[in-house]
Amino acid sequence: MNFVSINRIWMIILVYLIGLKVCCEQLLYKYVFHTSSRPTELHVKKCDGLTAIVTGGSSGIGLAVVKKLHKLGYTVISCASTHNPFLHCEVKQIELDLSSLPSVKKFAHLIMQQNTQIDLLVNCAGVMFVPETNSKQGIEYHMATNYLGHFLLTLLLLPALKKSKQCCVINVTSSTSSIINSYDFKSWFRPPLGSYIPESQYARSKLALIIFTYKLQKHLKLSAPSVQVLAYDPGTVKTQLYKHSGKLTTMCMQLLGCILLRVSSDVANDITEVLHTTLPNGICMKGWKRKYEKTKQFTYLNEVQDQLWNQSILEVEGFL
Repeated sequence: MNFVSINRIWMIILVYLIGLKVCCEQLLYKYVFHTSSRPTELHVKKCDGLTAIVTGGSSGIGLAVVKKLHKLGYTVISCASTHNPFLHCEVKQIELDLSSLPSVKKFAHLIMQQNTQIDLLVNCAGVMFVPETNSKQGIEYHMATNYLGHFLLTLLLLPALKKSKQCCVINVTSSTSSIINSYDFKSWFRPPLGSYIPESQYARSKLALIIFTYKLQKHLKLSAPSVQVLAYDPGTVKTQLYKHSGKLTTMCMQLLGCILLRVSSDVANDITEVLHTTLPNGICMKGWKRKYEKTKQFTYLNEVQDQLWNQSILEVEGFL
């Protein structure tokens, strides 16, 4: 058994331990502290005249968020690589492949041509534990889809976001990010040959989103103080994201999912509640706890944030 195999086994153990911990916390907060999502005045407050963009809006968490925002009165633009024929006809669906930088640029150009303001951007699309794959630009697939595509999209849409009097960017992350204890951002985007571990790459992509959240908020502090940037951890949610996790995990999800896991509508309620709650800028919210928590200490360091930002700019060179 080689080093990569041993390292992957260890990563799998860590991921499942974190998942179990989150599931236990979700049960505790739901049945003991009674923080489960439920309709309140916050959730039914109308937002007519506001525009929202949701990535990954054709399924899972993204679909639930799209439906909730439309119900609240938002003009919703759902962007995903697949079309959902069952979405309300008033929801505009535009094709977007976040793993493809040309696709991201094309989508952003289309939005900017409409000369509209964007009041809410929910970066929700994601993949998890996929076999070793690279994007057409040579970027590892988790980093390309979960992080870099959202990085480029957000920067390209900044002029439209800045037009809003009160705008929010929400980056959907994961507790799995806590398994990462070091950073070498070049290897995150392009892992050395023979070193690929899907669990690590998924965690890295979500940690990159958290670091990006902190950096972007600082970046906009003076030029666009009306734009709030938040990272949001939904917890363990019953979605199709686990389809690459193996038969055992899939079976457990089917048997215990209704008890242990949150559902997508819980997350949609969390996000709409966040929009009507006064929160500090540049934080990471834990959805099932209804509060924000500290992330890895190095994620707050300016030099770390600058390194990721600069490397990301290099990766999207020619598309900004």
